[in-house]
Amino acid sequence: MTFRSTASAAVQAIAHALAPSLPQQKLQPLPQPLPQQQPQPLPQQNAPQNIQRHSSANGAKNSSHRQPKAASWQCVHQWLNPGKVYAIALSPTEPILASSSGTTIKLWDVQTGQPLRTLTGHLDVVSCLVVSPDGKLLISGSADKSIRLWDLQTGQRINTIALHTDTILSLALSSDGRMLASGSLYDPIKLWDLETNQELVSLSGQAGRIEALAFSPDGLWLASGSNDATIALWELNLEQPATGRTLRMLKGHSQTVAALTFEPDGKTLASGSWDGTVKLWSTRTQREKRTLQPESGRVTALTVSPDGKLLCTGSDTLKLWQPRTGKALATLTGHTSVVSAIALSTNNRTIASSSWDGTIRLWQQ
Repeated sequence: MTFRSTASAAVQAIAHALAPSLPQQKLQPLPQPLPQQQPQPLPQQNAPQNIQRHSSANGAKNSSHRQPKAASWQCVHQWLNPGKVYAIALSPTEPILASSSGTTIKLWDVQTGQPLRTLTGHLDVVSCLVVSPDGKLLISGSADKSIRLWDLQTGQRINTIALHTDTILSLALSSDGRMLASGSLYDPIKLWDLETNQELVSLSGQAGRIEALAFSPDGLWLASGSNDATIALWELNLEQPATGRTLRMLKGHSQTVAALTFEPDGKTLASGSWDGTVKLWSTRTQREKRTLQPESGRVTALTVSPDGKLLCTGSDTLKLWQPRTGKALATLTGHTSVVSAIALSTNNRTIASSSWDGTIRLWQQ
């Protein structure tokens, strides 16, 4: 079983919790490191967890795609942490889930629900996590201003490749695993060559905190979302010397853009915002195609399945959508606070979600 996780959308507003709105507000102090307790897996759930079905307007079934049945989703594992869970990432090759809470990273066995190991070394909140496409490398960004590389199998720290001048809020990894993008409170966006661990280029021009990042599948574009409610599309030229220029600023949201993801064909960019909407943008015209309204508060996380057939959004609940039609398929409830990150399996049958309520849930059909 392989997974696609939210690249950048796992962490929302580390420096200001759930402050009401936008760019000019005063930032709040960073949360203090949490007591280091051993999280315990809860018993496996055998019954569906508060799942609501959504029917289409005409009741017709689409036979061209296998769509998930709303009533069949069950929470099969739940892990409880001593504090907010800021980020999760799933290995695409092994049944391993990484999660961050406070200054530590935990690795879990997805099949058994058992903890594997704890990674320590960051000095402040670990705000974002990504796993390389080959499943060998875990990358973490932190409020301690550093990005660290870890061997996912052994848990050993490999390197520290970057020191921003302020809190790192978002990370994104290119589909070939060679390039990393990082966003922070005030620094320009930075692109890193993971083969040399050297900075390639800094991208300046978008105001506000960079809370979300996403590479296009071909690696030629980077999308960045800010608390000024804008999305920047950057055109990348990685020939030496590497350069990047703003292709277009996408405007339509009215509050912080907290999550971004490209559909697998690269033709559509999905964005989630604190204004409570998800917008689908055409990358060809750079115009809005559709707006989805989860109706459950601020959208803080989203991801799309590798086959492009399933979009999952997170706010206080999880909501499943058919992205090509905008049809709502199901709502999964159970978290009691904001959903911080989501990951989907390639067969659309497994969803992992984390929350500020201190839980990580694994949902399956």
